[in-house]
Amino acid sequence: SAGSDPEGAAGAVAEEERGRGFDLRRPPLLRWVLVRLGEERHRLILTNHHILLDGWSMPVLFRELFTLYREGGAVLPAVRPFGDYLSWLAGVDREAAEA
Repeated sequence: SAGSDPEGAAGAVAEEERGRGFDLRRPPLLRWVLVRLGEERHRLILTNHHILLDGWSMPVLFRELFTLYREGGAVLPAVRPFGDYLSWLAGVDREAAEA
């Protein structure tokens, strides 16, 4: 925020982040950059590989992020293990589901 054009600088940071790309063999596949635009103004830049987030999961991510920011601490419900979903899926009647 020390420069004369913090908005332009934030745009340059966003462009740089988009240009960095991702390597699926090496983390991270999600990057956050907080740019200070002024005394009380900031911009959060999120860059992610599409394998992690899509149009359906972005609202969930931001809803949870804003809840944590607003409430602080461990306010989110525990996440069920993926194995629970796989167990449920194995017991689904596929023919009935397709019908």
